[in-house]
Amino acid sequence: MEFGVSKSLFSAAFLSMGHFSSHPLSTASRVMHFSLTFLFLILTAAYTANLASFLVVQNTPAIVINTIRDAVQYDLSFCVLRSSTSENYMLANYPNARLVRKDSIGDTYLSVADGSCDLVLTTVDTFENNRRSATYNANCNLEWVGRVVSFTTA
Repeated sequence: MEFGVSKSLFSAAFLSMGHFSSHPLSTASRVMHFSLTFLFLILTAAYTANLASFLVVQNTPAIVINTIRDAVQYDLSFCVLRSSTSENYMLANYPNARLVRKDSIGDTYLSVADGSCDLVLTTVDTFENNRRSATYNANCNLEWVGRVVSFTTA
């Protein structure tokens, strides 16, 4: 069985798109088959792109916080330990921030868990210890947001 150039090109195009059982005899049939196959290829690609976009948009957070200034602009409340360097830092640098003062570090984390404040301004070590605590992170949903604010010496 010998194929001409046009029939060979048609067969190669159909094989690359996953169709190999159809063998139209006339040129008009080949053009029609190729056009429909190309249309379905475009529709499948568009559907895949829209699905991927939909899934990505669904997972995008509503609020993105990179700095304390972002949190202050969104009017989020900060839980801070009363009379701590965190409280002093916030008062000095962000006097308009909503501070919720707590008497213990544990209370700051419990307040985030019960929703009475939005964020905890704390040290990295304290966060790492409390992130693993069943008492302060019962739902395992604490996450570090932003970056280190400042470095202080003991």
